[in-house]
Amino acid sequence: MQDASLFINLQEQDPSDTLIQIKNSTTNGELVVNQQGIYDTKYSVLPQTTLPFAWLQPCLNNTVVFRLIASNRHSAEFSIKLDDLTKSLDDKPAFETEYEKINYRFSLSGRSRVIEFYPV
Repeated sequence: MQDASLFINLQEQDPSDTLIQIKNSTTNGELVVNQQGIYDTKYSVLPQTTLPFAWLQPCLNNTVVFRLIASNRHSAEFSIKLDDLTKSLDDKPAFETEYEKINYRFSLSGRSRVIEFYPV
């Protein structure tokens, strides 16, 4: 009699190959990012950088929450549902500060969906 065996090979994913990338193309605004419903883990995307994003709790709603910090001032929260990544956008800026207006757009880069925030 033989026992059944199952082997699993776990590997780290290359950060440039994650399904969601967050790109901050602003010059002086830091993006603070978290999954909606998960408030104890947040990520910081500094100006002119790109950060891979993965769901901490994939079974929760797949909504990404953003907050812009510019000149030591916090914006209101802005959220994007994963389903919205394929919808067209309106011209309304995502964030408005006294210094600049920030909008966002989606693109594909390989397998990754890139959410890019840029000054208007």
